Amino acid sequence: MPVQVSQEKGKTPMEVSVMNKRRLLNIIGRIFDRRTAMITLVGLAMAVTMQSLWLETIGPRSPQSEVLPFSSDSYVPGEFLVKPKPGVTIEIMEALNLSLDVKVLEYLPDIGVFRLKVASGFSVQQMVQIYNTHPAVEYAEPSYVVPAPTANPQALSP
Repeated sequence: MPVQVSQEKGKTPMEVSVMNKRRLLNIIGRIFDRRTAMITLVGLAMAVTMQSLWLETIGPRSPQSEVLPFSSDSYVPGEFLVKPKPGVTIEIMEALNLSLDVKVLEYLPDIGVFRLKVASGFSVQQMVQIYNTHPAVEYAEPSYVVPAPTANPQALSP
């Protein structure tokens, strides 16, 4: 069950961050006992700190610095797909999405892929690049629009 995280109206980024951490603690508390939850929270805090340092290293990039050649009409604007590596739990992906302020639009369990909404201030290309460099992610890609195949009328006639 993905956690829905949205920007709260009238809240500062710090207040939203605190609220998101409380939501994360509640998720962990439901999964583990109190002692394990605290140990897990400390580990996640370290991971989020490392994630922040990692994002500072990458930093938001200008459109001119993009290296991924996407055509804006070939994928759904503002959405991308992410498949976690084998063994990565949904909870780990939820924590990653929460740390990047990315909203889960849908989880596709048959193929193990998350359909995500791009975080505010980022492009699809930037989010794909960020997720593709994360060690928990097998791949990330734009949510491509693929036209349905057209039937050949001659192939259908006897």
